[in-house]
Amino acid sequence: MRRAGRVRISGLVGLIVLVGTPFALWAQTVTETDELIGTVLDAATGAPVANASVTAPQRGGVLTGADGRFRLDGVPAGLVVLHVEHIAYGRHDHPIEVDGEGTGLVLISVSPVAIELKPVLVDAESTWGLGGRSSPSSRNVIPRSVIAASASSGVSLGDFLGREVAGISASSASCT
Repeated sequence: MRRAGRVRISGLVGLIVLVGTPFALWAQTVTETDELIGTVLDAATGAPVANASVTAPQRGGVLTGADGRFRLDGVPAGLVVLHVEHIAYGRHDHPIEVDGEGTGLVLISVSPVAIELKPVLVDAESTWGLGGRSSPSSRNVIPRSVIAASASSGVSLGDFLGREVAGISASSASCT
């Protein structure tokens, strides 16, 4: 009878160890976290990328500062894919290995991406209609004082006209 009692007790202990082990391993994985401090830079110029969104799965995200730096706390240990997104750079995914032993430093370089926008059609009509105008074209008047002020600030006439007059394309060589 003693022998049967030992088998039952050791069987119970074995069951507890067997069932408890996965929970113990899971708890270690969850509690091992790192603080990530990083910088997002333009790959071509090395300039910091401000206001880029940096996110880690199941962690949330932060925006980079004016110096391109960011800080993420509580990032779980293991392979983590950081998602970096910015209007001028698009979305970039950066896999990193988090060791769970303290602060990790990350340097991320991103390249600009052309973002294709849907076309916009603008159709406008004067409240006067064509009959209320003396000419079906428009006229822009720029006072001499405004042109002189622009010239004294170092802006070329072509650049000035391109900025001030809608529908004109100007350069130092030609105007159209």
